[in-house]
Amino acid sequence: MKKLIIVLGICLLGFGCDKVENDDDQIRQNEINRQFIGLWKYAVPHDKNTEPYYGFTVNFKFISYYIFAGEKHNNKSNGKSYRFEDGPMHSKYKIYKLIIDNQPICYQYISNDTLYRIGTLFQTAIEQWVGNKDYAYKRTSESMY
Repeated sequence: MKKLIIVLGICLLGFGCDKVENDDDQIRQNEINRQFIGLWKYAVPHDKNTEPYYGFTVNFKFISYYIFAGEKHNNKSNGKSYRFEDGPMHSKYKIYKLIIDNQPICYQYISNDTLYRIGTLFQTAIEQWVGNKDYAYKRTSESMY
């Protein structure tokens, strides 16, 4: 009987460890997410007809739409769940990889209240987009919904 109690105790401790790891990961995700929460649009207009918006919410539902000719159009990632992973190393900024529906979408970081994001690093070297206003977004006070 004593052995059974010890075995059950060890099993329960093992299951508890998974929960602690999951809790730690959620705490980290919340800390990362907190800096991105809000609705973002281009810092410098790129195209007079199209204006993309990206939003991050407390419940990890991504907001993604664009305005074309005055009308709102949702992107396919709008409303999907997201999370963050560590991105490439940089000497000055902490870069994250945005994962939506288990698919890597982009790399991004924040500097001086500006969001910088790029879809892929395969096409552009990190030095070309970090700090580049062509990849910059400003938080907007417009409603996310």
